[in-house]
Amino acid sequence: LVDDVPNYEAIGNIGIVSFNPNLIMVSSIKAHHTNWGINTNRTFSVNYPNAEMVKETDYCGTYSGEKVDKSKLFKNFYGVLKTAPMITECPVNLECKVIESLHFGAYDMWIGEVVETYIDAEIAPADPKQWPTNAQVNPLVYSPASEYYDLGKQIGKGYQEARKLSDPR
Repeated sequence: LVDDVPNYEAIGNIGIVSFNPNLIMVSSIKAHHTNWGINTNRTFSVNYPNAEMVKETDYCGTYSGEKVDKSKLFKNFYGVLKTAPMITECPVNLECKVIESLHFGAYDMWIGEVVETYIDAEIAPADPKQWPTNAQVNPLVYSPASEYYDLGKQIGKGYQEARKLSDPR
């Protein structure tokens, strides 16, 4: 939320910091319009677009919210924090409060605690501790070569594939 207007930025700099507590990291070039909102409100959202949202996502990464109102691309909603706008069309949205801000060169970086997760009802697992599969989310993936991809098919399961190797010791 920047000057009371929902604003979105396509950010490729994101990572998991911890699962307990649930912490993530995002960073953005200091000059970006979005940074003002995050630094002012001390909240942000991570909205996972699906592959069908490639045009809208690229628009959010191409145009500044200082010059265009990107919120008109989506149906916007707010959660418990009230200052981290989220996108209804995204299959998964994370609502975060900033617990740490860091500054490196041209970048601001925030570590955020995920205070609430919103999953589209059509893909939400029955067990709230579970996560929908990538096939259900069909997440949009951005490569360092400035190309967009969908994830395609599953090729393995974490903590299972290594067991298929003979013991290298």
